[in-house]
Amino acid sequence: MLDEYCRIAVETGGYLMAWVGLADTGPDRRVQVIAHYGRDDGYLASGRITWANTQCGQGPTGRVIRSGEVQFCDDISTDPTMVQWRAAALQRGYK
Repeated sequence: MLDEYCRIAVETGGYLMAWVGLADTGPDRRVQVIAHYGRDDGYLASGRITWANTQCGQGPTGRVIRSGEVQFCDDISTDPTMVQWRAAALQRGYK
């Protein structure tokens, strides 16, 4: 069902890729990708996704898990919280 949600987001929302993650409560506070759809091209495997309150956890994924509030990234190329993932994202055409 989660793969289907991702497919719908991509096909009807105009996104290049959508994914769903599961927050691990272990000491590293990693986020495990459990579903995705669209143009991934290795993006999800290329970076460490975490919700720890560290530099790698300051992107929208980490912030939403810690706060429970919706988070946005309007422009990957200028959002300072996306530095960790910027090059890989822009290389794949994500905006």
